[in-house]
Amino acid sequence: FANSQSRDTAYLQLINSQMRNIQPNGIIYYSDKLQKRQREEILKVARGQLTRLKQKGLVFSDSEKEYIISNLKIIFNAKHDDSLFPDSKRIRADSIVPFVERTLRRTVDSLRHLPDSIAAMNYYAFNKPWAFFFSDPIYLRKKTILISYFMYYVYSSGEESVWVYKRDHLKWIRIGVLGRGAW
Repeated sequence: FANSQSRDTAYLQLINSQMRNIQPNGIIYYSDKLQKRQREEILKVARGQLTRLKQKGLVFSDSEKEYIISNLKIIFNAKHDDSLFPDSKRIRADSIVPFVERTLRRTVDSLRHLPDSIAAMNYYAFNKPWAFFFSDPIYLRKKTILISYFMYYVYSSGEESVWVYKRDHLKWIRIGVLGRGAW
């Protein structure tokens, strides 16, 4: 799994699309790895959610559940390459929060030269710093089911999720979640 995303262009396109839906403009900043402190909570929640996906028509066998849980543990050890996406930059996981806060302060300070509040709001919206965390993919059933950890952070708030996707022809459709949190 480590660095498998560098060879999986379809998965990288999905992640890039998720990031660009949240941050349409500017440089994408992403973490070199996931933070292990998030792992235990995700694992605890994911076990219960695997059963709840029955409501969405997705039933996992016991061996698939074991495979998912064991791979959720593994993805927290993977490291990402730099420049995986157009206009992107990798940042060390332990530097994400200071980087976002420092960049936000610079962005807000640079608004002082804009006399028009609409121009200032547009500048802020375009230059607001975001940071992303994502996992390597976990595939099941001949790559027709995809499980992926995804998190974004923007000054003092963010969201994390472990999404479950099902392949519909050439497109991934999000059908459920194994864990989610926002702050």
